[in-house]
Amino acid sequence: MKKSLLLYLALFLFIGAASAASANEAFRPVKSRAVFRSPQGAVFKLRLNGQLINPRLQQRVVIPAAPAGRNWVQVRARWRGQLYVLKQQVRFRPGFRSVFEVQIRPRRNQVLLLKVNQVPLNGGGFQGQGPGWQGQQGPGWQGQGGWQGQGGGQFYDPGYQYFNGGGGNANLVNINVLLNRVSRQAFERDKMQILRNAVNSGKAFYTQDVVLLMNELSFEKNRLAFAKLAYLSTIDQQQYFLTYDQLTFTNSRRALRRYINSI
Repeated sequence: MKKSLLLYLALFLFIGAASAASANEAFRPVKSRAVFRSPQGAVFKLRLNGQLINPRLQQRVVIPAAPAGRNWVQVRARWRGQLYVLKQQVRFRPGFRSVFEVQIRPRRNQVLLLKVNQVPLNGGGFQGQGPGWQGQQGPGWQGQGGWQGQGGGQFYDPGYQYFNGGGGNANLVNINVLLNRVSRQAFERDKMQILRNAVNSGKAFYTQDVVLLMNELSFEKNRLAFAKLAYLSTIDQQQYFLTYDQLTFTNSRRALRRYINSI
């Protein structure tokens, strides 16, 4: 009888311990991975939620176990002897590797932090479709920092080298020329007119082009209007979720999702 009681007690304790371990596992915070880099070669220090990540200036900073969700990031960048400072809220998607670019705008004495990509941490390779992407490296795309997923597909982090002017798909917009034209305009209405003309010209965009152009607009309604306008002209629409982070308000992000789903 005593042996039976002891056996039942041991079994009860074992089940309880297993359940507790399972519960702990279930409530363990989901981690992400974050990469910050400067395509222009600027060096920077990064703080995440007030904590200094890299004491030394670097061109690329990796956070291997970043907390998922929204976080505050501070960037102190040096480029051509000039100091640029930015504090911004960013979102790390659970279970994904998020890639951000630190971009310097010297004419405006400004630094931007843009999310340019996110890929699953567990592999599941991605292969884009459409003009400008064929297999590993299609016309109009020169990827850098290749990443191989376990699912067999290949994805190249967008360390974009805009091809315009040689060897690529001639129907793609010349993003460097367009950015310069837009940035020189003093009034928002003039910027929007240039962007409308660019879309109506029949030229194609990458999502990253749209993200860069949205950051040239000051007003939320115009960023939303341009994101809607450019969607059908974007050849990597599977990446268009990256534009959501350029919208400040939840209602704007919902409006963009509804528009895309209605097409």
